[in-house]
Amino acid sequence: MNYLDTEDNIVALATASGLGSIDVIRISGNNLSLLFQKITKTKTHPKPNIIKKHTIYSLISGDIVDTGMLSFFSTPASFTGQDIVEINCHGGGYIANTIIDFLCLSKEVRLALPGEFLFRAYMNNKVDLIQAESINEMISSESGIHNNKSLENIDGKLSEKILIIKKSLINLLLIIEHELDFDESEILHINNVEISQKIKDIIKHIDSVSECYFFSKTVRSGLRVLMLGKPNVGKSSIYNHMLGVNRSIVADIPGTTRDTIESILEIGGHKIVLIDSAGSWESIDEIESMGIAKTKDEIELANIIILVGENDKDITAFNKIVKNKNVIVVMSKNDIHNHKNNFLSLSTENSHGFSELLTKILTGVNEYYSNNKAKNEYLINRRQYQILKQCNNSLKSLLKDINLNINRDVLAELLHIILDDYNNIIDPVDREDIINNIFSGFCVGK
Repeated sequence: MNYLDTEDNIVALATASGLGSIDVIRISGNNLSLLFQKITKTKTHPKPNIIKKHTIYSLISGDIVDTGMLSFFSTPASFTGQDIVEINCHGGGYIANTIIDFLCLSKEVRLALPGEFLFRAYMNNKVDLIQAESINEMISSESGIHNNKSLENIDGKLSEKILIIKKSLINLLLIIEHELDFDESEILHINNVEISQKIKDIIKHIDSVSECYFFSKTVRSGLRVLMLGKPNVGKSSIYNHMLGVNRSIVADIPGTTRDTIESILEIGGHKIVLIDSAGSWESIDEIESMGIAKTKDEIELANIIILVGENDKDITAFNKIVKNKNVIVVMSKNDIHNHKNNFLSLSTENSHGFSELLTKILTGVNEYYSNNKAKNEYLINRRQYQILKQCNNSLKSLLKDINLNINRDVLAELLHIILDDYNNIIDPVDREDIINNIFSGFCVGK
């Protein structure tokens, strides 16, 4: 099997495996109207872009396998640019696997490779490489902002910016190559100062995209919010209450949480990694000591710390270790304590204060991005960032060469190399490379 075998008919389960009301099977290839007729035992070609109820027959035994909703999308007006058949059958996995099995046994199709449907869409100019990556990223998104930023890329926001920069590179190269055909007595040549300024403008535009990488990384990984405090002050109860599930063990025994526990939470559209830590105290128990060491590491990694205590002493005990960190102080168990300080007061018994806590976390998230001057206009991935960074480094090196009065033919050649590198963002030449490094990491069925 090979991604470049685009003449093969391919099949895969497009929905997640497991129990569910329906499963969706996707087939892409050439002349699939005939296969549609065989599966449904109909005599007429299917009408494109219409979903209709059909009986599904095995191509091996001829027996009825299921009754489902089938649709047909004709080339080139389809997701992959080829004919597509989608079979909506009853869920649970067994029926879908039965259908896929008889399709493969009949030699009409083969199992799709990871991301092969998207690869065919890319090869048939239905999506560019950025859009293909963003479709896969949207599937794996865990927050509203991640989803929305991925959708912006699918709609072409990042691709448009990348192409504008590419056009600037090409225009500069055309000017220089055009001048190489004439001497200075025939046309007015652009001087080095003007060339340098154009390159500086391109560098600035590339920077405006690459500087979004810090924001992009945190959107994907989530900001780390650490629950910190002495044993038995109610950290785990607050943690569980925020999640709505019992992820941490709650007991009146000091040292119950012996290691950190992580869960994903969405607050204000942001992905939050909420961490419940081991209580920080001196311990002779080796396992507990390991948990405390882990807590110290998590303090260093945390973007926001929720410091929990029942009284002022519980809080001041951590003043040194949380110095220079973004800290939200929470006084716990206000159903049994009369907290008279100005800190946020919570109770898991009556849910008092939790709305204010979520607001404070969201404020902390916004402050984090603001303090770090995170630019959030574009969502970019590591591959794109590395190419942008490499191109800018090459352009900055080119500025030095221009100051040394480099020959224009050499300048043109170096710009060609930079342009080739830049093209790898959206239209790489090496198909094998993008298959191995990009599409092979996508999910099967997409």
